Amino acid sequence: MVKNSLCYLYLSLLLTINVAQAQELQFGPQTSIQTGAQIVDDVALIVNHQALSRSQLNKEIAQFEAQIPPELAAQMSPDMRQKMILDGIIDRLLIKQATKDAAVKVTDAEINAAIAEVAGKNRLTPEQLMSKIAMETGMDAKAYRAVIAEQITMGQLQERIVGEEVRISQQQIANQVAQIARQEGSSIHLQDLLLPLADENPMERGKNLNKTLAEISAALKQSHNDLQIAAAAIPNARFNDLGTVNIGQIPQRFANAVINLQSGQITPEPVVDADGMHFLKVVDKTAEGAGKYVVANARASHILLKTNPKNPAMTKTQIDQIYAALKSGADFAKIAARYSQDPKSAVVGGDLGWVSADMVDPNFAKQMIEAPIGQITAPFETNFGWHILLVKERHNIDRSDAMLRAKIREQLAQMAMRDAWEKYLIELRKNAYIELK
Repeated sequence: MVKNSLCYLYLSLLLTINVAQAQELQFGPQTSIQTGAQIVDDVALIVNHQALSRSQLNKEIAQFEAQIPPELAAQMSPDMRQKMILDGIIDRLLIKQATKDAAVKVTDAEINAAIAEVAGKNRLTPEQLMSKIAMETGMDAKAYRAVIAEQITMGQLQERIVGEEVRISQQQIANQVAQIARQEGSSIHLQDLLLPLADENPMERGKNLNKTLAEISAALKQSHNDLQIAAAAIPNARFNDLGTVNIGQIPQRFANAVINLQSGQITPEPVVDADGMHFLKVVDKTAEGAGKYVVANARASHILLKTNPKNPAMTKTQIDQIYAALKSGADFAKIAARYSQDPKSAVVGGDLGWVSADMVDPNFAKQMIEAPIGQITAPFETNFGWHILLVKERHNIDRSDAMLRAKIREQLAQMAMRDAWEKYLIELRKNAYIELK
């Protein structure tokens, strides 16, 4: 798990430099490491079968303290700082031992990809990143790769040890969406079909409830979920267009019932209050906390010729010839089936089905958005080769809610992973032999 921030990197380095040099104990705890009769260095910290010398430990503490931001250091006592540092060193040694036991391996390709990601996030090339790290931390490329490898290893260990325990339910996401909406006072356009409760004893009301619900269900189906038409077909039912309401200002039970519905949906169960049973319909809603995310969606077909790396000019000539044939009246589907090098779409005459602009190559998306409906585009190039595109239908779709839910799922998963990992480290410490001399 690689952090994008260089600041995090600097702090994490302090728990990785030198600790890697922790010495293997040959037999049980030792108070010194000797060469002949001369004491080389005292052992300061023992974690299971590994030892850290006093000079190594002191160096670790000094390096960490030098990197703590002054504003944070001012809030911590010396004892607190030392405890934080020692806890980090101990945790790292325990993690390293667990990684070895789990036989977690990291490849050079994974390290290269992680370095490229960190560099990209900081708008640097990998070479520029290495220079910056060397200048600001004194680390060479080999040491930096070792740090990255260790962070990837820890991420893989987390996934292996606690990843399977992390499960995010739809209800958790729904609860978070509702909380955000209430906090931000998001707006939502609501309609209400109210059916007053009959003035009868609870036993009689229970007997008639299923019949009433069946009548309402049939009326909604017949009216295609038009509450006004459905209300007119049900005795005593009343329709009310509530207009745009503030989620933070309506009763809690109503907010919980509607906040996770999409535009056009009706509450699957009625909301009951003193007035009766309310069937609420979301006419329109805003995306809570995420802003609008509207994307073009098109039903399209294409013809693809993959660029010949040995003779790219020939590919361009071929796509121009195909374009000329189409302009002269050739059938698009037949040409696609015969010449297109996209095997999945070629068998259906180049048909791509519905495609979202944010799921394709940027140049392909641009053509998809701007192409006149029903007309072929001139040949254009993407990372996949040369295309001719035919857009048959196009409309915009609002994926704001989906984007928000994906973001919430990711955040909840990270929090759950962190909590599970902390519990694992506590258990690891509980079962470890730790001695600070």
